[in-house]
Amino acid sequence: MRSEFCVKKWKSIPKITNFIRRNVSKNEESAVDCDCKPKYHKMRSGASGGIYGLAFLGALVYFIQHADTFWIGVYGFFKALVWPAILVYKALEFFKL
Repeated sequence: MRSEFCVKKWKSIPKITNFIRRNVSKNEESAVDCDCKPKYHKMRSGASGGIYGLAFLGALVYFIQHADTFWIGVYGFFKALVWPAILVYKALEFFKL
């Protein structure tokens, strides 16, 4: 059940930020006082973050194992960070999109 007080409170951004600063406590259970909008959002990335993390570790191990010198290993670290972007770029280039 939505109250008029709660609906009016969420109509303007400055009122929202002031309300949140005053009322949100460290305890998340007590951070909700009206039923229309939550005052905090949980980050839900699903499995994609874990998959990217495992792919990063696998690429890092691969590039470091094939490095002949220290600086090639450092280059491999940065290459492991950006290899998904390079893969997408090459795929789009291949399909001419």
